[in-house]
Amino acid sequence: MAGETLPQVVERICARVVTAAEVRVAPLPLGGVRIWTEGWERPSDRWIADHQMLRELRLVGWETAVEPGVGIMVLGWSATNLAHRVHTLRVAIGGLQDSHLRTAAVAVSVTEGYRDAFPGSALTDIQPSVLSHIATQYLRWPARIGDLSDLTRVARDSVLALLLAQAAQLENEVMALCDQHLAVAGHTVETLWYGLAPGGGSTPQEARRTALREAGLLVERLKNARSHASLGHASGRASGRASGRASGRASGRASGHAS
Repeated sequence: MAGETLPQVVERICARVVTAAEVRVAPLPLGGVRIWTEGWERPSDRWIADHQMLRELRLVGWETAVEPGVGIMVLGWSATNLAHRVHTLRVAIGGLQDSHLRTAAVAVSVTEGYRDAFPGSALTDIQPSVLSHIATQYLRWPARIGDLSDLTRVARDSVLALLLAQAAQLENEVMALCDQHLAVAGHTVETLWYGLAPGGGSTPQEARRTALREAGLLVERLKNARSHASLGHASGRASGRASGRASGRASGRASGHAS
């Protein structure tokens, strides 16, 4: 699959952030992208939208500029903004590691809201909607990272290249944690749904408690699996180092005998 162009990715990011107007993009003659918006019902909202777009574009790691009458411009990679992305991703990892039950509580609330708004809907309709809401409105990082999945991110400058590599590694960690959160949310939605179904035998309060309890059990299983995986990696590294040292000693002895 061919990679996407910078204008395509910039347009998608800005369209995700700004939904009340049309986003327009155009390549700049010397590289980069120009962004502007059209179709505002209230022109005063443009200022807020520009700031929202700037925040997301800088979070990617791009250098941006604003010129009156022209719009926002993306001009290339910025070491400062890439370092900010790396820092923000590390903060996100810390926040995601122990907040699975908070995500489960959000899933309960959103599920109940969808059931009230769309009575009679099937679980197969509600569950994807709840998960999409949690991914885009609560976790947010799946959309942010997904926006860049088909963009080739490279730099000739060694500092920029290092920061891009660090960001990519941290993005993988964030997505792994987001996948865990979405697994917990999906399990919570399903448990709550069957608890609230006619003939389920539970009051709404009991169904909520059961859903959150089941979520807690799943979180413990996920944490145990993560701990075992970490121990396995550590054991593998230690075994590799020991093997290397033993091989080095054996080689040294063999060399000594040969001499």
